[in-house]
Amino acid sequence: MLTRQRASVICVHNKKLLLVQLVDDINEYKGWFPPGGAIEEGESPGEAAKRECIEETGVAVEIDSQSSKTYSIVFNWRGRDYKSTTTYFKARFISEGSPNFSEKYLLGSHWVPICEWKQYVNTHVGISEQVRECLKEFYDFE
Repeated sequence: MLTRQRASVICVHNKKLLLVQLVDDINEYKGWFPPGGAIEEGESPGEAAKRECIEETGVAVEIDSQSSKTYSIVFNWRGRDYKSTTTYFKARFISEGSPNFSEKYLLGSHWVPICEWKQYVNTHVGISEQVRECLKEFYDFE
């Protein structure tokens, strides 16, 4: 099993949660996830979370480095199992820009009403639980 270190943002702005839609071209499933991705060499988890957010959504955020929560799950992507460890950060919206949709797995981003987040983040039960825990701790919302 491969391992992967990731960072992600939980950003709520105007009572909406920022999500990205991804498609696995091997497994052929689509899902909505908080923006995030691999931590690159020499990068801190907070730097990775900010970079991934702007790349995937065009949204610039400020990270609350004191708010990090780290979880591990097994996740299948493109036919390979990963033990994925993700550090989530509470993020504050700064500005909207243009996302980089050069990756074919990235279908787009969307601000979803916070009261509807469970209808979107439902592809992987472990990720849904992680998002629920972060929303509860970061924003006092379940």
